[in-house]
Amino acid sequence: GFAVLSNVTNFANAEIKLSDHIEVNAGTPYGADGEKNTADDWSATVSPDYEWPCTGTFAGEFNGNNKKISGIYLNTTLAEGNYKGLFSVTTASANIHNLALVNSYFQTNGTNNGSIAGRVQGGIYNSIYSNAIVVGSNQNLGGLIGQHQNNQSNLTMKNCWFDGSVTNNFASSTNESNTGGLIGAAFFNSTITSCLNTGAITSKCRNTNPAVGGLVGATKADRTVAISYCLNQGAVNYETTATTGYGRIVGSLPSATSSLTDCYSTNPNPCSSISRGAATTLLTNTDKIEESAIKADVTKTKANKLLLYSENPWVAVAGSMPIPKTLEFVLGIK
Repeated sequence: GFAVLSNVTNFANAEIKLSDHIEVNAGTPYGADGEKNTADDWSATVSPDYEWPCTGTFAGEFNGNNKKISGIYLNTTLAEGNYKGLFSVTTASANIHNLALVNSYFQTNGTNNGSIAGRVQGGIYNSIYSNAIVVGSNQNLGGLIGQHQNNQSNLTMKNCWFDGSVTNNFASSTNESNTGGLIGAAFFNSTITSCLNTGAITSKCRNTNPAVGGLVGATKADRTVAISYCLNQGAVNYETTATTGYGRIVGSLPSATSSLTDCYSTNPNPCSSISRGAATTLLTNTDKIEESAIKADVTKTKANKLLLYSENPWVAVAGSMPIPKTLEFVLGIK
């Protein structure tokens, strides 16, 4: 299929368009009621019938056509298990959009891993949803993307939503974990707009600067990452006495040219800041914090629904979780 062909061609200047939903693993019936196991039941030792082989480098357009891919299982416990996800690596010309990835499980020991892509070299990611379980034991682990590679091209991400969980068991006391809900490490210029994380993000890094964030784990001091109109509702957990390198939006944001505009979080614990960066403490940088403070006058709650100012592209729906308008299709296929 597609995964096999992508190791022969990178699909440059081609469009791959889903015509229907794809179910890779339906789960194995068990118990008296014949209930099927799901990604919640899978682990390094409990697996479904088929393991995802990963794609080669992808350079084309992948149009999910508002369809869902379900039942992806990937378990690479070898140290060389780098660049793993639905896509291994996508280039600056890649355009991934209108796609939902559900009931899927990824476990890796290598670097640069996420449910949608392990490493990206730029390109466009638009209207993507994932509720995958992502487990790793190394640097650069993200709910959607593991790493945006340095010295490549700009990345544009918009209308994306991660609704699964990220657990990084990388217990180093000397290196950062770079763990985030959307992107683990945004190491080149990136624009992230109108995105949402509702998944729990956990880093077991013992470094005093773990670089763990609700949306993005780590950025670079000499690059520009602009994040606007984004929301984090997921818990950010870390096992360290860190004084820097964690945040409800970004773990480490040291660049003076990076920015957070109209970004919000409804989860006050355990992080007490939007971001704390190793080189720049965001709480004392009035230029960055002015439009992004988590305060009662910019976030209003009414009838258990989060209502943001009209310029923010989220709409309130039943319950407490706001949904991007462009991702409403997800409600019918989760």
